[in-house]
Amino acid sequence: MTTFSYPFLQNRQPSRLVALLPCVFGTFLLLSLTGCGKQPEGTKPKIGVILPQTGLLGEIGQYEKNAFDLAFDHLQLANRKNFDAVFEDGQSDKKAVAAAANKLAEIDRVDLLVTSTTGASLAAQPIAHRAQLPQLAFCMGSEVARNSPSTVRFYIGVEEEAKAIIEFVEKHYANRKVGLLHASEAQWTMATKDIYRPALDSILQTPLIVEEYDVKDKDFRAQITRLQQSGLDLIIILGYGFEFGPLFSQLHETGFVKETTIVGGWGFLYTPVPADQLEGVYVAGPMYIYEKNLLGVAFDKAFFDKFGRRANFDAAFAYELAIRIPDIMDIISRNGASSLKDELVKQGERAGVFGKYHFSPDGNMIVETAVGRYRSGIIVKD
Repeated sequence: MTTFSYPFLQNRQPSRLVALLPCVFGTFLLLSLTGCGKQPEGTKPKIGVILPQTGLLGEIGQYEKNAFDLAFDHLQLANRKNFDAVFEDGQSDKKAVAAAANKLAEIDRVDLLVTSTTGASLAAQPIAHRAQLPQLAFCMGSEVARNSPSTVRFYIGVEEEAKAIIEFVEKHYANRKVGLLHASEAQWTMATKDIYRPALDSILQTPLIVEEYDVKDKDFRAQITRLQQSGLDLIIILGYGFEFGPLFSQLHETGFVKETTIVGGWGFLYTPVPADQLEGVYVAGPMYIYEKNLLGVAFDKAFFDKFGRRANFDAAFAYELAIRIPDIMDIISRNGASSLKDELVKQGERAGVFGKYHFSPDGNMIVETAVGRYRSGIIVKD
């Protein structure tokens, strides 16, 4: 594998950099992608990709699919699109994901499986394991990578998000009353049990108060009432974000937000909540949200030019994964799927479109994360 530096990004005047971004992005792709070892000639390897194109998480999957399409365009231009891809709709449903994974493994005979979201990745993992397929899990749950020697999590982890939030609480609210409201989904249920409760119980002077909800819920008043009666100074909210519309309306109706500071993570980067209701909310997320590097700015432009809408951070992660598929397939073909984690660890820190990242020995991507705050509809680094 080749480690790339970016000499063409150095010693540029800021005004010229903006004008040069499209060229810089294209040059970066061509230099980095053509510098990698190519797959041997013959039948192209095949990857299977399961994204939630429909259902509750459909918007997430659509951004991811757009990013894959953009990355494949760039790989084609660099003569590095030396694999075929089969996409399946996970339908935001674990049974549909399992059926799609079985099809990809047994009928399409793919060489690599890519899955999106923690629940879907866990549903597909036994099938990938049985078929001896390496898996790239596009999700927050770290247990997905730990469960298998040939699964890598290619996404910001719940641990990084939790670490940023816990440090925020320790710095500002250690002697105050804190609560946590989370969606009853695998990543947040496990994070609450294994990370938030132990850490916050050791920091806070009063016990952490926890409530949960189903992502299909529309009425959150029971949970809000119990939390409000606890006299909280801070509430941590963990969820997908699409369900925050009615939640925040009810938080405002009850006067909860006038009394309590709100901090959250991933979901606040997707939410349809009006800007005035988000004013002052603290958010933990990847550096891409607050301070984009040159690659991030150029990616945003390329994404907007192709699809006519702004990229979100999910698209940035999907692009980074897709653009590295030739490298990953090369590792697998040379050394086998069991070598993938070790090889990614050896590469050390990299600068991707969403910021700096590296891989832990258990195969989890570790992403530079910070806390920011909504101000006039924009998240500003705190």
